[in-house]
Order: sequence, then C-alpha cells, then structure tokens
Amino acid sequence: MSSACKNIIAELNRGDKLEGDNYDIWYRKFQYVLEEQEVKETLFHLMEEPEQGTTAQHIRDQEAYNAWKRKNSIARITLLSCMQDDRMCEFEEYETAKGIWEALKEKFGATSATKVRRFNQKFNDYKKRPNQSMRQHLRVMPNMIRELKTAGQIMSDEQQVQAVLRSLPESWDPMKIQMTHNDNVKTFEGISRHLELEDERLEAARPFNESNYASSSSGMKRKRGNFGNKASEQANPKKQKKHAKRGKKGGKKDKTKMKCYNCDSLGHFARECTEAKKVLSLDTSRKYAYVSSCVMLAESNPLWIVDAGATDHVARSCEAFTEYRRIPKGTRWLYVGNNTKFAVMGIGTRQLHMRGGKTLILHDVLYAPEIRWDLVSVLALLKLGFSLNFYDMGLHISLGSVFYGSGYTYDGFIILDCNTTTSSNNNDRFTFVTSSTNNETDVWHARLGHIGVDRMKRLAKEGLLGSLAQIDLNTCESCLAGKAIRKPFGKATRAKYPLQLIHSHICGPMNVRARHGASYFITFTDDYTRFGHVYLISHNSEALECFRRYVNLVENQMDKTIKCLRTDRGGEYLSEQFKELCDEKGIVRQLTTPYTPKQNGVSERRNQTLLEMVRSMMAQANLPVSYWGDALLTAAYVLNLVPTKSVISTSYELWTGRKHVLTHLRPWESTAFVQNISHPHGKLVPRGKKCIFIRYSEPSKRYVLIDEQTDGSVAEIESRDVTFLENDFPKRGEIDKEFHLKELIDPTDTPPIQPMEVNASSNELPQLSGRNTLVDNFSMMKSKEFELRRSNRGKIPRCHFEIEGEAFMVALHDDLESKSVYEALSCLNSDEWNSAIGEELESMKVNHVWDLVD
Repeated sequence: MSSACKNIIAELNRGDKLEGDNYDIWYRKFQYVLEEQEVKETLFHLMEEPEQGTTAQHIRDQEAYNAWKRKNSIARITLLSCMQDDRMCEFEEYETAKGIWEALKEKFGATSATKVRRFNQKFNDYKKRPNQSMRQHLRVMPNMIRELKTAGQIMSDEQQVQAVLRSLPESWDPMKIQMTHNDNVKTFEGISRHLELEDERLEAARPFNESNYASSSSGMKRKRGNFGNKASEQANPKKQKKHAKRGKKGGKKDKTKMKCYNCDSLGHFARECTEAKKVLSLDTSRKYAYVSSCVMLAESNPLWIVDAGATDHVARSCEAFTEYRRIPKGTRWLYVGNNTKFAVMGIGTRQLHMRGGKTLILHDVLYAPEIRWDLVSVLALLKLGFSLNFYDMGLHISLGSVFYGSGYTYDGFIILDCNTTTSSNNNDRFTFVTSSTNNETDVWHARLGHIGVDRMKRLAKEGLLGSLAQIDLNTCESCLAGKAIRKPFGKATRAKYPLQLIHSHICGPMNVRARHGASYFITFTDDYTRFGHVYLISHNSEALECFRRYVNLVENQMDKTIKCLRTDRGGEYLSEQFKELCDEKGIVRQLTTPYTPKQNGVSERRNQTLLEMVRSMMAQANLPVSYWGDALLTAAYVLNLVPTKSVISTSYELWTGRKHVLTHLRPWESTAFVQNISHPHGKLVPRGKKCIFIRYSEPSKRYVLIDEQTDGSVAEIESRDVTFLENDFPKRGEIDKEFHLKELIDPTDTPPIQPMEVNASSNELPQLSGRNTLVDNFSMMKSKEFELRRSNRGKIPRCHFEIEGEAFMVALHDDLESKSVYEALSCLNSDEWNSAIGEELESMKVNHVWDLVD
C-alpha cells in the first residue's frame, strides 16, 4: 500500500469518518483508497460461487471466485472501518461491499428537493468570518458550488460572482460597489483574483497592531530558542557542520548587511520590523518607484491614478486640455523609477469633473504621450492647499471645509473617482468627447489631402495638429475609392496526384497567322506534374474539340479521370457544350474572378514561357514569322523534359514514370541532311538531301523537316535518319528581324497578318462589331477585292530635309497621327476625323474615283 493511500486511510480513521453529512467528500476519498488497493471493482460487481467440478473451466471459475471473495472482504472491512461506530453497526449486516456501497448511496447520496434546498440555504447564508482570510474564504465557496452541481443545480458565472459579492462583510462595501460596476469581472476566478489582491494590499497597508506584535513576539521567542540551539550546536560539531553546509547552499542570510525597506535600518528584514508600516510616503527619494510601476506594468486604462511620488501631474493625451502650450521636443523629460525617461511634448491645464459635482482643476499638467497612465500628483495638490485623507479603502480630497471628491482602490492603486476620460467608453456621458474627436480627426484628414493614419499620428505626436492628440479616424469612403488596392494572393494548394487539377488557357489571336492558318493556341497543364499539352487552333471556338481530345488522351494514358479544370472566364469555356462535356465527365469547374488572371497563374506563366522561348528561337533562326506554330510545338516538347521550380524532378518523369535523355534534342531551324529514299539510287545520285528542322514528331521518334520544292513550295518530311549541322541556320523567304510576334489583346490592334504560303480565301479575318455606320461602310469597302492596276504617275525623287529640327518635328507629327480608322474614330478628335473621312469619300464619289458594283 502506498504512502498516499495510508495517509487517506489515516485521515478517514482520525476525523473524516462517515457521519452522513460529509458523504459527498467521504465517498470520493474512499474510492481513491479502494482503487489503490485494487479492490474497487467489488463495489460494482458481484460473483456467485461456481459449482464444484474437476474440469479446467471449473478450476478457473473457482480461482476467479476466490480472488473476488478476498477483494470483497478487504473492501467490506475498509468500508466499515471508515465509518462512525453507529454507522458501522447500521451497515455491517451487509455481506458484500457492493451491498454496503449501494445502501450508503441510497441513504446519503440520493438527490432530493430537501437536499437541494439545504445546499442552497447553506450557500446563501455563507458569509466571510472576521478572522478568516480572503483566500480561505474563497476556498470554501467552490466546494459549495460543486455540491449544488452534484445535486443537479448548475450556477452560471454571473450567479457565482453575485454570490461572492453577497458573502463579503460590510467593511468591503466599497470593493463590492467597484466590482459591481466593473464589466471585466465575469467569472468566479476573475473576482477571486481581484479580492485576493485587495486583501493582500490591505494586509500590507494595515498599521502596527496587536496581531503584528504577537507575530513579532513569536518570532523573538523563536530567536531565543535558536540561541539555545546554538549552544547545543557547539556541543555537537557534526550538527554545526551540517548547518554550515546548508547555509552555503542558500539557507540563512547574514542580516547584519541587510537594510529594512520600512525603517531603512540595518540588521533585520521589513517583515520583522517593529516600526509602524508605511502606507503612503511623501519621501521624494522614492518618488519614481511608484510611477515606474504605474507606467511600465499596468495596462492602458482611462483612469487617473493618485501618485504620492510624482512631482507633477502627467497626462498621456492633450485633447481635453482647456489650455495647452507645446514645448520643443527634448527640452523636458519625465523620469521613472527604472531610469527610463519619456519626452514631455507640452504643458497645459486639465479639468476633472468629480463624482460629487465639483471640478478639480489641475495646472501645469505635463503631456507625455508615451506614458501609459494619467497621474495626479499628491505633492502638487498639497502645494495648492488641498487636504488628502487616506484610509484603508481610498482617500478623500477637500479644500478647507469644502469636499471635492474621493478615490477608491483598484489593483493596488488609488483611482480618482471622476467622470472625465480621453478614451472611448461605452457610457453615454462620454459620447460627446469621442464624437468631437472623430469629427476633428476627419477634418484634419481632409485638410491633409487624405494622408495615411501613421503620418497623422506622427503629426499629432509632435503637436502640429492643434488640440488633436489622439487619432481616431473613421472609415473614409474617399480613401477606399481613391486608394483601392488588390488583395494579396495566398499560396495555392497543390494537387496530390496526376489529373486532380488541370489548368487551361487560350492565347491569341497572334498578330500573324501560322503557316497552317492557326491564330491561337490552347494549353492544358497538369498541376501535379506540370506536364503540358499544346494545340494549335485557328479560332477559339475549337477549344471544346481540343479539350475532348485531351480528356480522351490523358485519361487513357494515366488510367485516371480528370477531377477539376481551372480556366478563366473566356466565352469558349462558358459555352453550354463545354459545360455539358464537364458534367458528363464529372469534372468540377474552377473559374477565375473577372479581371484576375493571377488565379489562373499556372497557365498564364506557361503561355508566357512558351512565347518567350518561341521569340528567342525565331530570333536565332532565319525562317518567316509564320513558322511560329512549329517553334511553339518544339518549345512545348522541350519544356516537358526540363526541370521546373514546382516539381522535384522533371514533368516527363512524373507523368510517365520513366527516365528521359536529352541527347536527341537539336537546335530549331538548323540544317539537316536526310537520307534520300524517294529517288532511285545510282552511283552518282546524292544519298542525302538538305532540309530544315522545324519540330519533333509526337507519335514516333522522328524529326519533322521541310524541303523546298522546285516550284517554290515546301514539303514536310518525317525521318529518323538525319544528320544535323547544328551551327548552320539557312535562310528561307523574306525575314523581318524587326517584326515581333505578340498576342492581340486590344480590339483596336491590327488583325493577324495572313502568311503568303497559305491561301487567303480559306481563312477569314475576325469580324469587328459595335462601330458606327461610317466605319462599317469603310470596312465593307476595304474588304472588297479589286484588280490592281499599275499607276501611270511618274517617279518623284525623294526630298530630304536639310534642317534636323524640321525632320524631328515631322517625325513627332507622324507619331501622333492615328494608325488606323478605328483608332482615329475612337480618339479625342473623332468628330474631326469623321468629318474628314466623309468629305474624302464624297470627293471620291463626285470625281468617280471608284466604281462601286454589287
């Protein structure tokens, strides 16, 4: 049996035996005893003696019964021995511990209306005794609350707080009033903490009395006893040596060098001092210690603290000053107990409206915005002739025979009981102060051109905003309209496996058509592997068919299904056919917020990377811009084989699960010799044919090359028997190195240029709508095809400007002119352009310059 169990049994046998009224605490202690003895299960289980037998099962049953019988005997004897004699005689007739336990529970543990009323009466009548400390008083009340809870009556936090206040004696009435009006005290623990702190403060501030004398006398007796022990220690050197060792480890201290904090004498501690305890001292040598505790340890609170150590009144806000004078920063400082100094920004006069109706005027109040409390100096009030009468629960302030006000104690401080505050408060009497402050802050905010709050606080701190010292700016709708910014984008959640999330985006139309007629390209990128597929399309309406092909391809390859598709809000993705396809496949749609392409950043970044690679490849090559489609497919192929920042390896490895090699990669548009298999072999016929490499073949391991025919056309050749000249880039067709491939975003941009190698009749230009009639007529005239004739006008020699200034002016004028009809009719001078075009068309019609036909 452990020592803890023995102690509990000793307590139960000594004075805590069961009488009946103490059942609630007795049965808890008794369960600990039985649990330690490992016989607690006998209180809840019975076992009958098994039948006699010789089988193994009968033997096991008999052993189990013998063990239970032994435990039951121990539990029963322990139960009866922990009862009073009359109770023991009453319950010893029960043969099992379970029977005794249930009988006790039925008699003393049953909940009844009478028991609940008895507990309530006991709880309501409980009062703090005069010789009882607050800590002891508060330890009894939780037990009563638990008894009521066990009886089925649960008290709320507010009821517990009211019960604690009701149990306090009349000497605690000021504290009761203070706690009643304190909205922050809401629980039993909260009010207990306040009461214990106040009790400690009262105990420390209580003057010298008989109780202290008694404790001091007992201490002296102990000292005399120690002197006697000292003689015995001298007779016993081992004991003396043992005590010396203990002193070295931090035991008793040498008091001869210790200074008493109460009387400033050497030789004893403050707790042993026989002088009267100091309540509040006006000793200027300690004036900063009390200020230091107020400033550095307390929380910010709109309260005025009466400070006996402060030499001047101090305020942390100047907004309520009736008179105020700003002083240069750094000319005066406020020092606190830990040698910290705070800058004084100004000096003024402050009025405090006391609770009784009097107004206390404080002169020469120091404005220190960095301090955390408002302080009322006792010395400053005494100089003006005020009388301050301190007592155990606060103070009274009077001037002659006129009573001005009072103060109360709170958290070890004396708080002035006044109505004025500089902070926002829930009480109605402070509403006008906050309202005027907000209005003044709004006015200064408008005067300063809607600058930020931080800058206004700096100006107010330096006293440049007049009487405004605390910035409390309301929500400014003008700032919301003029300074609206985009919210930051959080980190996106990555997919956990392939095809869980697919990113898609359409790029185009490009400013030049590809040689096969494509003006757009669409990308599909897997979020987990970042493996991408690219499709060249001539119109964005082909996105549906490309997505259908992509779904069939990847789901068959990966043996998985696409879970989610993230796109922008382009019309090609919002069509009913696209929606039906996603619903049929069970694909969840994720659409970006309008004008927020960053939410589809994976596709946007993929398209940008592809275009950058295409521009770089075409800048090195000597092919026309119409070959950008082949360069794009090559770039997409290479991009899947190289590492990225988003995956640990390469996209190809994660997608296929196989390692890859890069030895087959070749520079785009480099010269290549292909084995000539179409020409009959002869002794003098070349075995290879010179071609140009344009892309890789997806279905098989082959290169796609172009071969220029005798009629000027080109033919594509796919072959694996290729030898490259990687530093040779042949030239074909007209090459414009100054022409840049770009995506047409603005509808006023020039439509895609039709390459010469593609039949223009098979590719229609995008139609523009939403213009006026004149523009439509002009577009119709422009779209007509006319037979070109050679001009009969003679050549006019070029006229070069000789003055550089005039040439510069002409160049500047050319830059300012509109580049198209659409741009001219959408600029600021559209009316003049409209009139000029009308006059020109009318002149052409009168002069019969054009013959319009149906």
